[in-house]
Amino acid sequence: MSLNTSNSSESRKRPYLNLESLRRNWRAGAKAAPQVNVVEWAEEFRKLSKESSNGGKFITSRVEVARSPMLSATEPGVSKITLMACTQLLKTTVIENILGRFIHVDPCPILVVQPKDDAAETFSKDRLAPMIRDSKALRELFGDAKAKDAGATLTHKQFPGDHITLVGSNSPTNLAMRPIRLLCCDEIDKYPLSAGGEGPPIDLAEERQAKPMTAYVCASSSWAAVRPARLPAK
Repeated sequence: MSLNTSNSSESRKRPYLNLESLRRNWRAGAKAAPQVNVVEWAEEFRKLSKESSNGGKFITSRVEVARSPMLSATEPGVSKITLMACTQLLKTTVIENILGRFIHVDPCPILVVQPKDDAAETFSKDRLAPMIRDSKALRELFGDAKAKDAGATLTHKQFPGDHITLVGSNSPTNLAMRPIRLLCCDEIDKYPLSAGGEGPPIDLAEERQAKPMTAYVCASSSWAAVRPARLPAK
């Protein structure tokens, strides 16, 4: 009986080929994120939509109060940022810029939590979609919004490297559906005390964050919090 030594030899080599592929992927994933903070990203790539009161290029000096929280979102060692601001004082715009920066230069799984499912859909249509449409860097990543793509729905959009999902705080299933690195919670003063009787919505979503965390963002009409990179102690 003859043996196919060629196939046998190839099968012995295959694990090593797979191991080398894993090593390359690990090295690529271990690379530091590009050194561009949220302010730099927003001023270079963000275009405010025509639906906003100040359409066109984003200029931080026009809204100086937004500079510090945007800078802090990528500052090493910062564990939590709390914003206390009036209604319509760019809290959501700060979150949008943080989302844009990570989607573009440091892609990761992102979860955006709104008070209810219909609010998540409204955020997707009225805030996220216009930002993607009018900011070329994001538009090129997501492609034609009208294209038939199984990876793109109103509340779940894929981009090169990962995805962004938008859910309501009242749905424990959606809150716990996917592992995430970046969590953005908007209008938290409107969240229920418990999501379906399973616990506070923010706690449920936070449990899905992979370690090390990239950032944790919460916002309401009165305050917001951002918790960037928290690495385990050496």
